[in-house]
Amino acid sequence: MIFEAADLFLAQGPGSKVMAAAWWDLTPEDTRNDIAAQTAVDRSEDNHAALVETSLLMRVDARCTPAPLE
Repeated sequence: MIFEAADLFLAQGPGSKVMAAAWWDLTPEDTRNDIAAQTAVDRSEDNHAALVETSLLMRVDARCTPAPLE
């Protein structure tokens, strides 16, 4: 979806530049393994909308995430 958004932006902003990257391409395996070990979240669960993506989004702007469930 991020790449589609970049394409739409570029179509409306000739001369603009966009760089898109996925967190998993920028995060070394040992770091992902450390996160799994520290949080007890299995690596098979650290994907879309899971621990790492939500944590990254909260770091960028906590208002982007819903309030915790009670």
